[in-house]
Amino acid sequence: MTRKSALLKLLAGGHVDLLTRKQAGLGTNVVLRYNDLVKLLTAEVKAKGKFPFEFDGSIPQDGMCIVRKGWHYVCMSCRTRADCPTAEAERSESCYFFCASAVRNYLRWNLNLPGSLDGIKVI
Repeated sequence: MTRKSALLKLLAGGHVDLLTRKQAGLGTNVVLRYNDLVKLLTAEVKAKGKFPFEFDGSIPQDGMCIVRKGWHYVCMSCRTRADCPTAEAERSESCYFFCASAVRNYLRWNLNLPGSLDGIKVI
């Protein structure tokens, strides 16, 4: 696994085991810069048009995603009901003209960055 793919998996909310992270150069003593993560994720969203997934609307799922729609980027979040996980409790959308603004919103509200990304310090 490359450093970029490991970072993208972590930014998508996934987990990368410690051995794989160390092989990718992301040990516990690594400090990541917030602006570098913004640049990485902005390039990924511009290339693929979405990150990490796109809500299809058929089955509600907890989480947040960024989707390109026309000339703007939409940061969408969805939460399911605790008593019925197949029912949507709430959904919100925020529109941004710049991709980096949508990425900053995603990093702040979905991953609470700057801070800790799966044990890796982000400043």
